[in-house]
Amino acid sequence: MKKGIATQTILLLLLGILVVGILVYLLYTYVFNPVLPAGVCGSRAVAWCTLCKNAYPDFQCDPDCVVPVGNDLSVCAQEHFSAVPNNCAAGEECCHNAGSWCAAFIGTR
Repeated sequence: MKKGIATQTILLLLLGILVVGILVYLLYTYVFNPVLPAGVCGSRAVAWCTLCKNAYPDFQCDPDCVVPVGNDLSVCAQEHFSAVPNNCAAGEECCHNAGSWCAAFIGTR
């Protein structure tokens, strides 16, 4: 009878290494590099611009802003696009003068 490592043990070891590799990749991507990729950032910009267009048809400033930009869109937009319009009232981020910026994403104006 030969002694050695069983095939099942080798497969479980390889599976464990694969799972640890995926976890390390996800940890690096979302914790140490929090800027969203350009495609995800673009889809967030489309969603935000659509909400702005629906809430404020003329993209005018409203003191009761109900469409905040959000930190993730602000950071990735500064990285991939020109900065997101903000500073509506008392430092709030909303749709103020967003019409020309959103034109590239939803085809307005």
